[in-house]
Amino acid sequence: MAPNGFAERFRILRKTSGYSQQNVADALGIDRTTYSCYERGVTVPSAEICFSLARLYNLSVAELIEGDQKSLLDRDRAMEEPREQDALFDRITALSKEERELICFFRSLPEDRRESLKEALRRLLPDS
Repeated sequence: MAPNGFAERFRILRKTSGYSQQNVADALGIDRTTYSCYERGVTVPSAEICFSLARLYNLSVAELIEGDQKSLLDRDRAMEEPREQDALFDRITALSKEERELICFFRSLPEDRRESLKEALRRLLPDS
């Protein structure tokens, strides 16, 4: 795959997920400028980075690498269309930087680790 295909796909996935380049770089454990090079098509990410990106976006590696460009562009256009402002949307967009980083970390975990983390967090909550 040519770097430009990766670059466009990574940009669209990041934007439609509401992440900044810094959020994604932090989740991957790399510098923001390195991630920026992937989005600009300057460099191609390693297999390890591709696996991590696939986990972050809840995709298979095949979907990440060979994803349907049309569906990605449709997702990108949908993000640009006006949305109805409801309470849930307001709560999600009002997340702090720290909360967004936690979501990035959570999404990068394998499913079994996610379940363990959710259980640990439930134990920390006061009884309702």
